[in-house]
Amino acid sequence: ILGSTETGELQLREDNIGLFASCDVADPEVIEKANKGELRGWSFGFYSCADEWKDADDGMQHRYLKDIDMSEVSILSVTPAYIATSIEQRSDQEKAFERRSYEDESQVVKETAKQEKKEKNDEDEEEKRALISRYKHEVEFLKMKGGQYNEK
Repeated sequence: ILGSTETGELQLREDNIGLFASCDVADPEVIEKANKGELRGWSFGFYSCADEWKDADDGMQHRYLKDIDMSEVSILSVTPAYIATSIEQRSDQEKAFERRSYEDESQVVKETAKQEKKEKNDEDEEEKRALISRYKHEVEFLKMKGGQYNEK
């Protein structure tokens, strides 16, 4: 555990972007990863007490969290589930960097749309194969009947 709101090392508040978390970190391993630029973002563990789902114009569903119970906040050196987080490091000399991942988020949306399109194309191809197979069977059946087709 790097910090806690109860002991004061971790501060959480809502700002104009969303959840703001600030943590005074003393762990040497985390500091080293920060100095190397290896930290990727935050992960927030929570339970949804009230949310709302809406269909967007782009066909995607958007989830709006109305009320949550936060259980934990983690600093990650791997890509977080919600990649539009940012992380900033400050030292005594006010050396700072910030990592924003909005481009990555749009990439995930593009990849998701691409995957959905591929799945749709796969379904269409499967449907086409089934129709072709059915027509081939009908042709064979017609050949066996001497080429006469009687619609029932």
